[in-house]
Amino acid sequence: MFTSAGSGLRRAFWAVRRLFGVQRAGPRRRVYWDSDISLTLNNLVRETETKASGKVQVISLAGFRESVGELWERYESKIMMIAETSIARRIGRGNTYIAIDEDSWLLLFSRADEDQAQHRADAIAAAIGEKLMGARFALEESPLPEAQRLGLADILSADGTVSLDAMRAEVAKIKAAQKASARPVAKSHARKVKEGKPIKPPRIVVRARALPSAALPASLPPPAPAEEPSKFDELQVLYRPAWNAETHTVNTVHFRAYTADGVSVTDDETAALTSATALDVVRAGLKAFTEMRKAELPMLFCLPLPVNAFNVQALGEAQKMIAALPREDRLGYLRLDLRRLPRATPEKLVALRELFRSHVRGLSFPINPFTSTDAMLALDHVSYLADVTKDAVATDGEMFEALLQLKNRAGARAVAVTGLRKRGHLAKAVGAGVAEISGPALMDEIKHPPERVQRLPRESLMTVM
Repeated sequence: MFTSAGSGLRRAFWAVRRLFGVQRAGPRRRVYWDSDISLTLNNLVRETETKASGKVQVISLAGFRESVGELWERYESKIMMIAETSIARRIGRGNTYIAIDEDSWLLLFSRADEDQAQHRADAIAAAIGEKLMGARFALEESPLPEAQRLGLADILSADGTVSLDAMRAEVAKIKAAQKASARPVAKSHARKVKEGKPIKPPRIVVRARALPSAALPASLPPPAPAEEPSKFDELQVLYRPAWNAETHTVNTVHFRAYTADGVSVTDDETAALTSATALDVVRAGLKAFTEMRKAELPMLFCLPLPVNAFNVQALGEAQKMIAALPREDRLGYLRLDLRRLPRATPEKLVALRELFRSHVRGLSFPINPFTSTDAMLALDHVSYLADVTKDAVATDGEMFEALLQLKNRAGARAVAVTGLRKRGHLAKAVGAGVAEISGPALMDEIKHPPERVQRLPRESLMTVM
C-alpha cells in the first residue's frame, strides 16, 4: 500500500496496524495484566454505585476446556484467536479487556452503563459460541462461554481499593462452577475430530448467567451488527477561526463536524462515529481545503483526524487521500489534528505521527493541561492542541497557570488552545504565550470558510470586558 514511501513508512504503517490490534504473522504475545487495568478497575469501583455492577464481566472457556479434554491442546491457538478476535471487535471503543489466564478474560466497560455492559458482554459470549460451534472442533453438548458479572464488593480490600488476589479468587469460583457442570465429550465425537472427519455443528444456545447478586436481561440481544454505512449527511459542518500569536491575525481555520444535538463527533469520544462516517469527514474536509487553496486564501487549514474511529483500512485510505493533494498546498497550509486517540505508548504514537508527518505542514496531538502529560510530552516534531471546552469552571488564574506550565514543558513545540468560552480565559491564554487560540470567546463558528485573513492585535485580546 505504501511502497513508494520507503521502508521507514512501511515500518510506521505496521506499527500503526499494531496500534489498531492488527499483527504481523507470527507468534502472539499475550499480555495478562498491567497497571492501567488496575487503575481502570479502581476507577470503576469509585464511580459505580451498585457493587454488583455489570460494568465488570468475566468470560471463561473453562467449562468448554474441561469438556474437550486433550483436544484443547491441539486447537488452543485457534480457540484463542477466535475468542480474542471476537472480544476485540465487539467490546467497544473506550472499554478494556485483559486475559486473566490461558482461558479467561476480564472485560471492563468504563464507557457503558450497566445494562449496556451486560448486553455487550452477552453479545460477545454469543459471538464466541457461534464461531466455536462452526469450527472443526465443535462438540456436542459442550458448554460454551458465558458472560458473568463480577461483584465488585467481593474484590475490595479494607481500604476500598481492588484486591487482585480477591479478584482472581472470584474468577476461580466462576471457573470451578463451569467445570463442575461440564460433560465429557462423547468418545465417538472426539474420534471424528481427531481423524479430521466432517462434523455437522450442533445447535447450541448460549445464555449469559450472572452471579446471584445481579439481575439479568430477560433475553439475549442479537449479535453486534455489521458496521453501519456513513451517516455524514446527518452531520453539520462548521468552521472555527483561530488567532495566531506570531502574526496577530486570524489566519487559521478548524474544520468541525457536529451531530444534530451539537456534539462534535471528532472531539467527543462518547459520540458514535463509524469508520465510514469518519472517512467522509476527512473527504469533506479535504474538499473544503482544496476550495480554499483555489481561492488562494493564505490560511492554515486544520483537519481533525479521529483516529480511534477508523479501522486500519480506512486509516490507510485517509493517508492516501491526503498524499494525493498537491504537495505545495498540503505542505504549506494543511495541519492534521489527531483526535480520539486510542490509549497507546509514546512509541506507538510516534508510529502514527510518522504515517502522516511527511505529507502535511504539521501534526497536533491532543493534550490536557490540567493533568499529567509526561507521556504525551515525550513526542517531538508535533504541536499540541489543548481543548478546554469542558474546563469552563476553572478560574482565570487556574487557566493561566495550567497553560503557562504546559507551554514551558512543551519547550519549542507549539501549544494551541481551543474551546475557550470565557473572555477571561482567552486573555489568560494569550498572556501565557500560547501559539494559537480559538473558541466562542474569540469568534463564533461559521458555516463557510473565512474569505479573508483578519488582523487582531494582541492587546485587544488581553482586555477583559
